[in-house]
Amino acid sequence: MRACARDSQRGWCGPPRKHTVLYSDTVPYVSVGSRLKASLIALTMLAACLALWTASPVIWLWVGSQVDKGGPPSMTAIVIVVIGILSTSAGLAWLLAALHRAYRTTRGGPGSVKLRMPWLGSGGQGATGRPRELELTVLDIILISSVFLAAGLYEYWFLFEAGSPIDQRTGRR
Repeated sequence: MRACARDSQRGWCGPPRKHTVLYSDTVPYVSVGSRLKASLIALTMLAACLALWTASPVIWLWVGSQVDKGGPPSMTAIVIVVIGILSTSAGLAWLLAALHRAYRTTRGGPGSVKLRMPWLGSGGQGATGRPRELELTVLDIILISSVFLAAGLYEYWFLFEAGSPIDQRTGRR
């Protein structure tokens, strides 16, 4: 009878696992074409994330304002804006999922980064005695970054470009 250590990733003993993950010493052997394709996919993911927070609401608010030619907003315009934003968000979420699958296929690995977070466990240790890890994918990082970027763009607009209701100026320059 053969004694084996418990495999932390699979949870059971068995034949050795073939690793298909890209390690830092194999990165120089990845083709330039696949790196360029992965970079373009990541930039497209960033653009879709920014559209999720900025372009989609602005466009649908404009469409809602065109439904009402003046005066207080009608319920029709509000319903159009809400349904439009929800449907556009669902479409962008589907697009982001498809782009993330394409990114993972292009990179040839899981496309995630493991971070050791000491506050995720008691004394920084999990049940196995190792520090717990948080796994972030490229999509997670891009979504989080796009939220901060969209918030920064809003702050810039609010502080420097928006007009003042007090003195009717068009900007703060």
